[in-house]
Amino acid sequence: MKASLKFTEEKADKFWRVETLGSELLLNYGKSGTNGRNQIKAFASPEDCEAQARKLTQGKMKKGYVDFPFDYDGHRYFDDEEVGLHRLTSHPRFVAHFADDVYYDCCDEDAPFGSDEGSDALGELANCVRTQKYLNIVDFPRWLIENQWEMTFIEPASIDIEDALKPENKALEPDIYQSCRVVIASAFGQLKITGSLDASLKTSSLAAINCLDRMGVHLGWGDGKPSAILDQMSKDLAAFCK
Repeated sequence: MKASLKFTEEKADKFWRVETLGSELLLNYGKSGTNGRNQIKAFASPEDCEAQARKLTQGKMKKGYVDFPFDYDGHRYFDDEEVGLHRLTSHPRFVAHFADDVYYDCCDEDAPFGSDEGSDALGELANCVRTQKYLNIVDFPRWLIENQWEMTFIEPASIDIEDALKPENKALEPDIYQSCRVVIASAFGQLKITGSLDASLKTSSLAAINCLDRMGVHLGWGDGKPSAILDQMSKDLAAFCK
């Protein structure tokens, strides 16, 4: 269920919307023209969830709220801090194309936001988009690592992985790893928040995924075989056309 309402009077102009997914319900509300606040509530069953959504909608309409066409495509989507990664707080295009649970996994190191670097990058990107603090998405990974973290950024597309993995270059491994994780999180983060992806960042992210996969095999991460998660992420990202 989806419903979007608006309330306008002399001193108020605000929106309210509800959306359900299975047995979970999203409330998104605030001043018109803003992204508003998010709350996610869980219920015992999808039926209970739908019933509550209808009840809440009817209650708002009794208070003077009226239907209005919500701009789902142009809206910016930010996760609730208490809930974390969630489909209900992700752009509809992201949810439709990146359907696997791995895109909402906060624990698996290979998932876009599962590493410490990936999680931190998503959080900083969301803050920058929300506050319009920093909007150059292509340069965001370098800005984050060099200006905010005061560490070294290496553009994944520039990495000669065979050369980088030579014993004499071992000191570069942490910088390569961190750079790749941040680039990947930035690309998927832009998609999750806005539903679109800059072409240059897409190219950089595909290079980062390939770089991490080859590093993992070379260094014997996990079972020393190519990562199934990274392979899926690469295929899904390459197929995204918006």
